[in-house]
Amino acid sequence: MPRVHPGRATFSWAWCKPLGILLASLFVIKLRLAVLPDGVTARNFIGAACLCGVGYTIALLMAHEAFAVEAQSAIAKAGVLLGSTLAGVLGVVVILAGRRVQVSPSVAS
Repeated sequence: MPRVHPGRATFSWAWCKPLGILLASLFVIKLRLAVLPDGVTARNFIGAACLCGVGYTIALLMAHEAFAVEAQSAIAKAGVLLGSTLAGVLGVVVILAGRRVQVSPSVAS
């Protein structure tokens, strides 16, 4: 019977998937097969790669089909959901951390 560890799914979903997307994108940009849009910063790019970790429909189906024991399937699904949530939060934090707050002149005085 295979051992299920939710941390593996969480790690791969929150870190490995965005890292793979980031590296593949940078590789294509370095080969000059693609270009970054004007105004896109490294922080935007990294945050968007993290947001790509959100989305789990197929992973949930695979977790359901891969394990005959319902408890193992539930653990795998929990790891996928936790990883997807973590990737979303990480992406939002990375993008929002780069925003500059602009104070209008009427509020500043």
